[in-house]
Amino acid sequence: MLCVCRSTLFIHAWRSTPILALAIIAVSVLASSPARAADGLADVYQRIEAIRISRALCNEAKLSVVSEVTYQQWAERNQVAQVEAVVRRRAEDNPKAGYLLETAKLKMRRSLESKMPRLCKAMAEAIASDEFNPVRNNPDFYRTLKTSPHHADAAKAAPSSSRNQGDKPAVKVSLISAEMDKYLKQGSGPDWDEVEKVVLISSTNGFSLIFKPQILFSNGDLYRDFDLALEDLDVTASRRVRPRAWGTWKEQGDTYIFSIPGDDPREVPQVYPVWPADKNAKLDGTWKAGSTMIMPSAEMGMMDVIASAQTITFTRDGRFELNRSSGGSVASAGAGVSTYANAGAAGKYRLSEYALTLQFDDGRTERVSFYHFDSKGGKSSTVAGIAGVTFIKQDDD
Repeated sequence: MLCVCRSTLFIHAWRSTPILALAIIAVSVLASSPARAADGLADVYQRIEAIRISRALCNEAKLSVVSEVTYQQWAERNQVAQVEAVVRRRAEDNPKAGYLLETAKLKMRRSLESKMPRLCKAMAEAIASDEFNPVRNNPDFYRTLKTSPHHADAAKAAPSSSRNQGDKPAVKVSLISAEMDKYLKQGSGPDWDEVEKVVLISSTNGFSLIFKPQILFSNGDLYRDFDLALEDLDVTASRRVRPRAWGTWKEQGDTYIFSIPGDDPREVPQVYPVWPADKNAKLDGTWKAGSTMIMPSAEMGMMDVIASAQTITFTRDGRFELNRSSGGSVASAGAGVSTYANAGAAGKYRLSEYALTLQFDDGRTERVSFYHFDSKGGKSSTVAGIAGVTFIKQDDD
């Protein structure tokens, strides 16, 4: 009887979290694009995160009643690494939804934290229950998960109770996202003589001004991005993967008209020019691209902050160091929860007009777009676009 009561206590604590609905929305957004493993993702991921967050809280409070072996067996049984790979892919493809998801997880943590220490006493029963072993209740989802393109890679990276816990695979930092990799094909892109111009248009995400590159092709086609080097952009694959990134454009007087299938034509009153790099040009200093989302919580005075940042340090001898960090924090009355991840890589770089080539020390090579922002009719020395993202040169200390 005690077991049933404790398990019920854990389930009630989880279901009573105010973030549950937001978590469903967030993951649904992440899985909104056609995907084999989309159905059931929200339901499965909620339960996995409830166990993971609760375990972390209990470990921090030194109240855990679940051994590492038991937890790893649960994680392997429910294919946690594979599920996370699917969610991570959605987050990479849709950064806005990724922010929402991270906010949801932080709020879930805060709510579950309020159920301590009773939550820890119920963990052993909960981790063995059907409620928190989604593999038992979502067979259709797990069947499709096996056919997910990330299943094999995630399975290799999945933690194992028999593996040396110190043998963790190194994180590979990259400027090319998982989505971009779908339409990257070296040397298969259009010729530059097919391009009329590359411009920037401005918009806002509610927190800051964003400049987004647009490729205007001579035949009237519009690509609402400039992420990969043009030479490596597989147009056919890109149209398939990102149909709404493609449309048409035309000039009408002093304005531009951008048309996307399914949407009303959009009038763009102003565009901004960009400039290519000189061949074999060198950069120096640290350049940073980052974003922060600050969201007021339902509870008075509490704020959720989700931030991510990329920095590239260039030297004039042709070396670079790329670093990426991401995380978030919840703060209230001087108390807070922070989770941040950092990773980096280095190598040699080469600039050639609208392309930046990175040759990593681990043997990888990436080629992405590069352009200078305009500054009084010339190349800005402090603002550049790299892989379609705005990087700003940081002041020297």
